[in-house]
Amino acid sequence: MIGRVVGKYKILSQLGEGGMGIVYRAEHVVLGSPAAVKVLLPQYTKDATVVDRFFTEAKAASAIKHVGITEVFDYGRLPNDGAFIAMELLRGDEKLTP
Repeated sequence: MIGRVVGKYKILSQLGEGGMGIVYRAEHVVLGSPAAVKVLLPQYTKDATVVDRFFTEAKAASAIKHVGITEVFDYGRLPNDGAFIAMELLRGDEKLTP
């Protein structure tokens, strides 16, 4: 994914991976503003229920404006039927170890 464009965001590096998706550091292709892009893992993109929940998460978060909630910028489908959410990139340690 590094170097690819997802929505309006160019993927720069991987920040982390969880059970449902991978989060990347990205930047808006026109504005150059930083963002985090969460991409749903391929094994979940064929399940319409999972994709609907993923997009419901994006819609719900975008409707709430609060300092404790990450701002959602965009979400959508990828050409390969993948799904993504572009959101505010929070500053802090990228890889924490116990």
